[in-house]
Amino acid sequence: MRLLRAPNRLGIVLFAVLAAGGAHAQSTGYTYYKAFRPLAPTPLQPHREANGYWSPVFENGQGFVTILPEVIVRFSPGVSSSWARATLDSLGDVVESGASGLDDTYRVRMRVPNAYAVLDAANALAKSPHVIFAEPNAWFTGAGAFTPNDPSYPVCWGLHNTGQLANSLPGFDVDAPEAWDRVQGDARIKVLVIDTGVQQDHPDIDQLPGHDVTTDAGNGGPVNSNDNHGTAVAGVVGARTNNGLGTSGLAFGSPCVSVRTFITQNPQGGWSSQTTWTTDALEWGRQQGVRVTLNSNYYSFQSAFIAEKYAQLRELGIVHVASSGNNGEAVVSYPAQLPSVLAVGAITNRGVRASYSNHGPNLALVAPGSTTYTTDRTGARGYSSTEDYVFLSGTSYSAPFVAGAAALVLSANRFLLATHVEAILEQNATDLGPTGRDDEYGHGLLNADRAVARAKAIKALGRVVFQSSSGAVPTLVQFDYRREGSTTTFDSEPVTLGAQGAFTVPIPLGNFSLSVKASHWLRRTLSLSNPDGELTNVEFNLVNGDVNGDNSINVLDFLGLRAAFGAVPSNPNWNAGADLNDDGRVDIADFFVLRAGFGRAGDP
Repeated sequence: MRLLRAPNRLGIVLFAVLAAGGAHAQSTGYTYYKAFRPLAPTPLQPHREANGYWSPVFENGQGFVTILPEVIVRFSPGVSSSWARATLDSLGDVVESGASGLDDTYRVRMRVPNAYAVLDAANALAKSPHVIFAEPNAWFTGAGAFTPNDPSYPVCWGLHNTGQLANSLPGFDVDAPEAWDRVQGDARIKVLVIDTGVQQDHPDIDQLPGHDVTTDAGNGGPVNSNDNHGTAVAGVVGARTNNGLGTSGLAFGSPCVSVRTFITQNPQGGWSSQTTWTTDALEWGRQQGVRVTLNSNYYSFQSAFIAEKYAQLRELGIVHVASSGNNGEAVVSYPAQLPSVLAVGAITNRGVRASYSNHGPNLALVAPGSTTYTTDRTGARGYSSTEDYVFLSGTSYSAPFVAGAAALVLSANRFLLATHVEAILEQNATDLGPTGRDDEYGHGLLNADRAVARAKAIKALGRVVFQSSSGAVPTLVQFDYRREGSTTTFDSEPVTLGAQGAFTVPIPLGNFSLSVKASHWLRRTLSLSNPDGELTNVEFNLVNGDVNGDNSINVLDFLGLRAAFGAVPSNPNWNAGADLNDDGRVDIADFFVLRAGFGRAGDP
């Protein structure tokens, strides 16, 4: 790879973010920083530590950065941990391996005097063909920019635009009421809000306990008086509905989970953060089982480590959403510009791109962003000191609509991969501007109703046939889902059967296995291919006689039935598994059922 170095340290190259051969890290090019001697106060001050280490403030035209005495390195697969450790030991102390849940990734605390030595070490490591990326850990600035308006009567035009606001055009909305007729969310589909904290006891936000990855000892809620942004963002996603309070979130049936990742420094939304705080936030969200992440912020700092973490979680089925930025520029901000993230711009209530909304080739969708009515921190703190709800504008409030829609899509069909959810949202958007995708509006205006309808149409219809049974048959069975070629179940769905064993179940797209098991019937597994959305006439034929539940019918089942012979439910030797015809008595009829299936085994 090509490494660039500056002739002097006032024009130093910070680091090369991608070494050759990286499978997932997204190159952001070479990033140039200049040592900055500010004439006026900046959000960051030079970083100093007790051991004498120091870093000046660097700037790149987007914000400010200071370098911590740490390097983050990811080695190529196949590099032994002993070789990696030996390479890193000369630099300092390995303080974390498998950093933020990424294999082959190490965070090293260096024994160096200043930031320039850290930059030199990162560039030197990046030369190695065994390294995917090497970069310093850094403090950097960013913002969740906003333009607040006066608090007013709740008019949620983004959910349903009837022309209720002055100069608005009816119909430019996300079709929320229509989507809610199909699905309103699912408690299993959690949305991670990566922000400045969400008020944990807010009466109008559906959420689970949060977490704080910053140096503050918080619980996922606001810590200082300027930590207002996260609560407002979360309200667009998950404000409770039909509770007699304030506003409505798009995915009010899916809980938000706050992870405070930024330390706000001013009322305008400016904050500072560290590289590892974003990766740690994403990893914590994965551990909580989230399916959607939302980051309504823009960074002044680009990181291969952050890019890798986003890509890793996307492969695990987590959908990422971020705001495009509020500078009105023809470039999407970071991290929204990452290929693993859906970048969302803002429109006004007249259906045109908001003047502040960043746009460009990386833009995926647009959603309502101007004059959005949402939750504020209750009491005197918040954007308003007198109201608990506010009107706000910005792409910070358009991205949550898409995150909420992603949660609704997954609530309709939680077996979809992240790439499938992305495609559903994009392909079912309402086209704006020139026909087809364009840089002003991406794929168009989010249409939650059409997206949810598409997700619900991805299903299998068929029946379960219970063989060798002269009595009652189960009405409740379990469907297990497996990836193609795997015997490991990745999800399960209890299903109540209809007449003659009929069922309708959501299914993934692509190739997968679907397995059915019911009480004393052998398991049946089918390999299925679903490229388009709906499979019909799927039939499972289940064989009876598995008394002990080991998925085979053999002498052990005979012995189990014999031990329960003559029993009814009130007897101490009663065994429901031995009542093969489900008539409430273990008798000779059950032996005949067992004999009919004797020697059979179920599918894996």
